[in-house]
Amino acid sequence: MQDGRPFFSSFSRGTSVHGFFNRAQEVEGLSDLLKKKPQFTVLLGPPSSGKTALAQHVTSKTQLDNTPEFHPLTIDLRAVDENGSFLKAFMHQGILAGLRNGFWKDMLSESEFSYGDFSIKSSVERKTVSVGD
Repeated sequence: MQDGRPFFSSFSRGTSVHGFFNRAQEVEGLSDLLKKKPQFTVLLGPPSSGKTALAQHVTSKTQLDNTPEFHPLTIDLRAVDENGSFLKAFMHQGILAGLRNGFWKDMLSESEFSYGDFSIKSSVERKTVSVGD
């Protein structure tokens, strides 16, 4: 948590999204994208443009057996500070730990993440990780 706000959140199933309408094209596009090979997906747009509502709507879908179709992880970027402490914590505690058990293998093959002066590159295939700040 930072400033009383959580870094991560997950939408609960059956979340009602009030005021969400006229986004059939966006819903279909995001749903199709999320059904493909795992990857990081970022929704960008101005404040109050419906990014969170779209994500909640799409990720609250269930399969025929009533199990979740998607398992979202969201990051509240308003909680990110200028020093990159969130990214450093996420990289060291989340992604780097996940590399050891193979969780991020498909998503992080030859990936680079950066924030300010902090950057990290990973090559999962060769099992090497370099971190610099």
